[in-house]
Amino acid sequence: MELGVKDVAKMLGLPELTIMRWIKQGKIPFSIKKGRYVFDKEYLISWAKMHHISLKEIESSAENNKYQEENITLYDAVKRGGVFFGIKGNNVEEVLRRAVELMDIPKEVDIEFLFEKLIQREELCSTGIGEGIAIPHPRHPIPKLKAMVSVFFLEKTIDFNSVDGKPVFIMFIILSPSTKIHLRLLSRLSFCLRKKEFLEFLKNCKNKEELLLKIKQLESEFDKK
Repeated sequence: MELGVKDVAKMLGLPELTIMRWIKQGKIPFSIKKGRYVFDKEYLISWAKMHHISLKEIESSAENNKYQEENITLYDAVKRGGVFFGIKGNNVEEVLRRAVELMDIPKEVDIEFLFEKLIQREELCSTGIGEGIAIPHPRHPIPKLKAMVSVFFLEKTIDFNSVDGKPVFIMFIILSPSTKIHLRLLSRLSFCLRKKEFLEFLKNCKNKEELLLKIKQLESEFDKK
């Protein structure tokens, strides 16, 4: 992407005269096209990092993304994480293995690593919270990941050693880049799961869009508290 002098001045937070002076002094990378100075955005970003110069546009974008992640809704996290039906498996390890294979995990995160972290959490203490619900999650945040909640309806109930002894029919796997975001999503999910109507709904749910709509409705109640 090509930028003009005005664009670069705005990104650097400097007067256009300063940019022009840097051009004449050869302090900033540029080229000339059709009689005007132009800058390659990617090259400019690399140059700025090399010289420890902050770019307002990038910082603003990063802050905005951070704000959006820290204020993510359960609805958006589930939409990002996906809803899956008929998950096969005869035990906790098998259903978690299948779940991890289905999740849209970025390439930077090793699937085997994630699987091991989920298993380690179960060995420490079961994530089966009762009423046929399990909320698997790693013990620690994974910074490389964007926050997501993936929902898995199991083909058959599995013994998770839950607190009430009831076998699990659905898993909500929470992955987050920070403890703050994890607690936010867990709080919202817990609010939904305390509703008897939601538990009954889950037992008969066969459609992703219906689940998302239900979550959105309950979250609106949560936000009014």
